Amino acid sequence: MFIQQYQGQYSVTKMARNLGVSRSGYYSWLSREPSLHEKSNRELLRLIIQIFENNAGRYGSPRVWRDLVDDFNWRVSRKRVARLMKKHGLRAKGKRKWVNTTDSRHSLPVAENLLNRDFTASYPGRNGYLT
Repeated sequence: MFIQQYQGQYSVTKMARNLGVSRSGYYSWLSREPSLHEKSNRELLRLIIQIFENNAGRYGSPRVWRDLVDDFNWRVSRKRVARLMKKHGLRAKGKRKWVNTTDSRHSLPVAENLLNRDFTASYPGRNGYLT
């Protein structure tokens, strides 16, 4: 893959020598079909992305793995799911810590001061109760 990426800039022979592979081995690799494991990874990744997107990106590898085992009957390790998710940049969104429900800039009427409390201070950091 590295050799293929820089094939236009450098000679295949030099790159193969520096990477410790044979030139003929590189060309053999180019024409070879993907292994069963690679094909399995592609199918697994397709399902992982489907589960991840169906849950709005909120599921991490433990939940995605659980869905693969329970719903799709895949016999796969949680670590393999985590590895594929990490490799392809699938990371669960965290929960929001809080929801801001206060809107100080509203046009609604403010409650009347029935207790006649004085909410002014003579200077910052001082309220009317402490002397």
